Amino acid sequence: MNNRWLNQFAPRTYIKEEWYQNIMLPPTWEEWIAILQTLPNDKAYGLSILHNEFYKQAGISTKRLT
Repeated sequence: MNNRWLNQFAPRTYIKEEWYQNIMLPPTWEEWIAILQTLPNDKAYGLSILHNEFYKQAGISTKRLT
């Protein structure tokens, strides 16, 4: 690797490890519902072909599955 790439991939002192401690924690139920409500209606989530509107209007048991 040349010096340009070595500098690019060098650790950054301004990035703090604690910023990423909780990144893999699942959202709370309230956060999940808020996320669902912000999704656009005319888009599908992943390969399921189910539009976001389906998830928004689904019952609690279905919302817990997503």
